[in-house]
Amino acid sequence: MAKSPEGKQKSSMNALTHGLRSKMKFMEDEDPAEYEETKRRWMEQYEPRDWREERLLDQLIVNDWFAQRAARRLMEAEAGDPKEPGYEQRIALIQRYKTTAERAFYRSYGAVEGLRRNQLSEGLRVHAVRTKEEQRAERAERAERAEKTKRQGKEMAMAEQWVEVEVNGEGKTVTTPHPPNEELREAVESLDAERDLVYRRFYFVNGVPKEYEWAMHDPEIQIRGGAGVQRMKPKTWFELIEKEKKNGGHMLPCANVPRPEERGGCDCPTCETNRELMR
Repeated sequence: MAKSPEGKQKSSMNALTHGLRSKMKFMEDEDPAEYEETKRRWMEQYEPRDWREERLLDQLIVNDWFAQRAARRLMEAEAGDPKEPGYEQRIALIQRYKTTAERAFYRSYGAVEGLRRNQLSEGLRVHAVRTKEEQRAERAERAERAEKTKRQGKEMAMAEQWVEVEVNGEGKTVTTPHPPNEELREAVESLDAERDLVYRRFYFVNGVPKEYEWAMHDPEIQIRGGAGVQRMKPKTWFELIEKEKKNGGHMLPCANVPRPEERGGCDCPTCETNRELMR
């Protein structure tokens, strides 16, 4: 069994079976609960919607854990006796492991963010070229599907809205919902008031502006930007859009409905608290 810091680091590179549904192999000094918490926080942050996002997020979580592991190994090595033979070589070796792990983390983080940006850009492009007739047809189809689901009572229906938030060159915060509220209204009206949800998916292009500090409490995320989500009942959405008219068109916070079981559920403290409040 590896005892030295560099030995631990070498063995740790082989201590993983890839896949969110696979089991991580942990070092003796690692707490599996900490890994699960890391995974939960990333999943809550992005809420992957398809296989591509799951796969990229899988790799991001793994690389985040490796980067944390490498940082711990370096601190262990630096705490040793500088006069011990081979001290400088050990530090240099583990520093290389740490640098490699950090690069892998930032590459995977960039891949996740890149996919989200591409999806948003594609959504914006498609939205821009649609004719009014196509938009009306799509709204009617969404409303029909929601009504059919409501009558059947088989599963939760959902209305979805992307929100791009960007600080322009003049320092002004610009909020752009897709589709706009008026276009989404008909679909939301057709939802079941108790069962169905409205999702707002935020993308902060270049950091989180002061108007949206409520959305991201992590200082690092506030600086670099990223993604966020709101889940709410149809009634809450209608109440919010009226209040937001007086807020310069910027979105306002709401108490997020716990993630539904149909979409994987969530046992994080926030969802648990909100679930208790709704009972």
